Amino acid sequence: TMELMLSDIHYGKKTQTFNLDICKQRMQKLTSVFLTEMKAKERQGYNVERFVIALIGDIMESFTMHGTESALSCEFGNARQIQEAIDSLFSDVILPLAQTGVEIVIPAVCGNHDRTDHSKTYNDPGENYMTWVIYNALKRYCSLSNLKNVTFDIPKKNYTTVKIYRDVVL
Repeated sequence: TMELMLSDIHYGKKTQTFNLDICKQRMQKLTSVFLTEMKAKERQGYNVERFVIALIGDIMESFTMHGTESALSCEFGNARQIQEAIDSLFSDVILPLAQTGVEIVIPAVCGNHDRTDHSKTYNDPGENYMTWVIYNALKRYCSLSNLKNVTFDIPKKNYTTVKIYRDVVL
């Protein structure tokens, strides 16, 4: 089992050294390196039987979370952040990895930036933050693309567990 942990991607964030183009390039490079590592493991005699792509939040930057301060640090608004995250995570990460045929498990939890309001909710944040839309759209893309080797765990809470061999990981 190989794990690719994706956290704090912040689609929509803009600084002097970071924007959408750089973000997508980094995601593509990350996937390329991950596939290279998989091939190296197979050459060493390992049977790579599963990928865990852990989506653990802060997928978007949030144009509105902290008012003007948030808006000033964003390249574009929340709707586009959601759309760009879905497109890039599917095209730049999930699809190339799924095309290997290896089983993929995707635990997908929300982060603290994946909301539109300053106040956090403690009532099912997994379902009430914008990652709910992102993750469920990705799940649907995978289904529509007939990627039978990809499964999602999208909890209503802000945590989940994954069983890796005999161990359960939070």
